[in-house]
Amino acid sequence: MSLNAKSAAPSSDATRASNKSPTNRPTRADIERFDNLPDSGLVSVTTVAAVTDLGRSTIWRKSRTDPRLKPIVLDPGVTRFLVKGVREYMRGTVAAG
Repeated sequence: MSLNAKSAAPSSDATRASNKSPTNRPTRADIERFDNLPDSGLVSVTTVAAVTDLGRSTIWRKSRTDPRLKPIVLDPGVTRFLVKGVREYMRGTVAAG
């Protein structure tokens, strides 16, 4: 079987269902679980976008000026936001301390 024949073969429904979406969007369950996360938890910009109803670019822009949305770099290419800061941003309160 040639390489082209393999790539042209349709994938099964089970294989497609197990793959993450290409945009890595959080599911409704992920968004609902946000309320149960501890304040010390970390979430991706995609999750922040989903729970705040803002675009990812808007979140990055706001993170430059709003200390509540301070990104934490865990590794090159892996950045997360503190759940406590996201909640404070959503409440519209100023972070104390």
